[in-house]
Amino acid sequence: MVFLVSNLKELRNVDRSLALITFLYLFPWFLSSSVGVIGTMLSSDSSAIVAMSPYGRLFNVILMALYLLGVSMCRKSYAYLSAKLQKAYFFGCMFLLVSAIWQAMDMYTSFPIAFPFHTRSYVHGAEDLSLDLKGRLTGYAAEPSYICPFIADGLLLSLYYIKDKSIRVAIVSLFVGVMYLTYSPSGYITIAVLAMVWLFGFTRSRKGRMWLLFALLSLFVLFLSMKDTDAMQYINRRIDDYEGTSRFNGIVGPIEHQFSYGSRTNILFGYGTKGMSSFYDLGNRDFVFGTSNTLFADVLFDAGIIGLICYVALFLLLFLRSIKCLSNTDFPLLLFVDLFVTSLYRADYASLRFVALVAIIYSSTSSYTQKRYLIRK
Repeated sequence: MVFLVSNLKELRNVDRSLALITFLYLFPWFLSSSVGVIGTMLSSDSSAIVAMSPYGRLFNVILMALYLLGVSMCRKSYAYLSAKLQKAYFFGCMFLLVSAIWQAMDMYTSFPIAFPFHTRSYVHGAEDLSLDLKGRLTGYAAEPSYICPFIADGLLLSLYYIKDKSIRVAIVSLFVGVMYLTYSPSGYITIAVLAMVWLFGFTRSRKGRMWLLFALLSLFVLFLSMKDTDAMQYINRRIDDYEGTSRFNGIVGPIEHQFSYGSRTNILFGYGTKGMSSFYDLGNRDFVFGTSNTLFADVLFDAGIIGLICYVALFLLLFLRSIKCLSNTDFPLLLFVDLFVTSLYRADYASLRFVALVAIIYSSTSSYTQKRYLIRK
């Protein structure tokens, strides 16, 4: 945001493709906040309107859309723009990394300065197990599943942004170590998917494949060493019995309610911004949490089928642009995979992280298609 404000004099005509992405991002919430809310008022779920408080999130969505619009109007080259966005976002990831390392030193060593921030170590989906997972790292993000997407982002940016090999290896190792100590199945799956995409699909270097295979084997041995720990019990429960977890019910319950009891208007346009949260606040038994913790399920419930179509189209556009750059680099595609996978366990469409990654993916693909090579292949 600071970068965009400092370059107001450099604005140009709007980039049509990014303007389309901005439209797909914002338009469903105008329909949801108007037609969807009216439909909710006239339905059997009208009591949800009383508990609905959409203004903060709606303001965030509008602000994030303005951010994307500002990026689309920046006159600087896409190579320059992508480099600045990557740099700013990378330092944000590094801040969270440092906070997690500080927390780890406080937990596992006699570090004299205590970690001052409140953290939560929930074990969703394994509440019936007697587990002691107080050592899960969260950093400043407060909860393991909150920090995991940023750790995955920082790891990818480290691989492509840092040119010095020794520094790159050190930073990547720190990101991997912090991810490991979150004991988050979602975080582990994110790293595994990114590794598989890179290893089997798009890594052209044989040496790179060998190093990545070695790293995966090392992690496998590490997991074997913790097979009898509380952390592994939690991970096994979350993966083996996913359909019986509260996270799964938090996704399925609201969607079943929407299509079973919702009006056609609610199915098409949703219940309004933070609609799912309002049902949860009313104590409806179909709603385990105030969010499904899945971007697509949250969008479907709050913005309806129209909103889901718009967001699927947004992801599809980013995917197609990323594919076009594979002859030059796999960075945009890996970042897209990162965004997609983390969206399956974080419903953070109204956050700066979501739009920052959209802007980085878009500007990176534009810089490569224009033959302006920004980052190390």
